[in-house]
Amino acid sequence: MAFPDLQAEVDRDCARLIVSAPRRTGTLVRIVGLMLEARGIVATVGETCSIRTADGGAVEAEVVGFSDKTTFLMPYGHPAGIGPGSAVVVQGGSFKVKLGRSMLGRVLDGRGAPLDGKPAPLCDDEHGLQGFPLNPMERGPIHEPLDVGVKAINGVLTLGKGQRVGLMAGSGVGKSVLLGLITRQTVADVVVVGLIGERGREVKEFIENILGHEGLARAVVVAAPADTSPLMRMQGASYATAIAEYFRDQGKSVLLVMDSVTRLAMAQREIGLAAGEPPSQKGYTPSVFNLLPKVLERAGLITRAREAQWRPCRMEATPLREVAGWVEQYRRFWEQSLDRLDAYLTELQAAEARSVPAKRKGAKRNVRS
Repeated sequence: MAFPDLQAEVDRDCARLIVSAPRRTGTLVRIVGLMLEARGIVATVGETCSIRTADGGAVEAEVVGFSDKTTFLMPYGHPAGIGPGSAVVVQGGSFKVKLGRSMLGRVLDGRGAPLDGKPAPLCDDEHGLQGFPLNPMERGPIHEPLDVGVKAINGVLTLGKGQRVGLMAGSGVGKSVLLGLITRQTVADVVVVGLIGERGREVKEFIENILGHEGLARAVVVAAPADTSPLMRMQGASYATAIAEYFRDQGKSVLLVMDSVTRLAMAQREIGLAAGEPPSQKGYTPSVFNLLPKVLERAGLITRAREAQWRPCRMEATPLREVAGWVEQYRRFWEQSLDRLDAYLTELQAAEARSVPAKRKGAKRNVRS
């Protein structure tokens, strides 16, 4: 009687076994305002966790700090349905998003979920929200003008490609309208708009009335309105910046518009105060002043050397004839502008000269009378 090889049977059965990784779970012990405190888990800052609710659902949260054996969490949404002793499961790793060209013309929230009622965009490239810091030696110089489609800005306050510009003004004076004009008329391949902390009504008005269908066709809008959690607002800003970095590293000319950075700082202030940070001027915590440079320094031009690290490309030098054509075009533009200015000044002087004799005749007539 022949018996099968026992070792072969064991090896075959072991190959069929699927051993899952151990799950790190803990319990929720306290909720104070926006801050959730959990014990029994070991997680790093930035990792995502899932908190089980009483009805069997889950609330997503992110680790924002820890103290001894207590881990501090901040929920992405409203923490309804959770209570003392709710299970906290560590998902592992920081939140990542999928990026691709199918995002153009879409309106998404801070986690990449569609807000326009369409199916989720099919993207294959996965990236982290924090991006990669730019080496100062890999930044490109700002020497090429940027046409924003607004003559007053192009002629007097000319902007350059790779420049970071802040638009600061009071409420109700037209900041959003100007941003819409720049977004719709700027000469760029891709436009990324981050609406952070805006009212929901203003988000829809900006997309439909200011941006329009033509502007939306080449744009990606990331909306994190004021009614979302401060963590979602911060993630919306990071998401918009990550999208702009993705298209920039592919060699595209990208315009990143964020409205507004002030509300981003206010969101970080809420998180910092809830975590126990000491307030400083206007209640802003030290983490706010650490966050702003990290977000703003991610924008800018990159050299061809860094671009080649991300995608295979063929680099060709710009022909000198084409450069000379650009210079001649700008020279003609400024000569025409100066000619129009001289004609206007000449006409103004002539009008003043005609008005002076008339005034003198009127004065003499009054003296004779």
